[in-house]
Amino acid sequence: MGITGIFRLLEIERARMTMDTEVDNKQYNVWESSNPEEEVDQFQLLEEKVDILIEKTIALKEVNAALEEKLLIEEGKVSDLDTQIEALRSGRNDAKQKIMSLLEKMEQVSD
Repeated sequence: MGITGIFRLLEIERARMTMDTEVDNKQYNVWESSNPEEEVDQFQLLEEKVDILIEKTIALKEVNAALEEKLLIEEGKVSDLDTQIEALRSGRNDAKQKIMSLLEKMEQVSD
């Protein structure tokens, strides 16, 4: 999954969270209720909220796992690039020393 896919998952999850405002905006207090049907409704609401929380937790864990995998891949790329940079620097230093050596030989010939 690419980074755009991960961000898309986050956008979807954010949209789901805002759609749940209807359920979240209902404020019930089970212990003050005198109506048994209202208590059942309140427990149903609680169950719905727990289900939503579980779904969100699972989705976030999946996003987290995808991000961790992406991070490992990117860290590997960075490590490879660091190795390449070091090899290029070493090659540049070798070339510089060879050029210096050739310049010294040319000076000896011209003297």
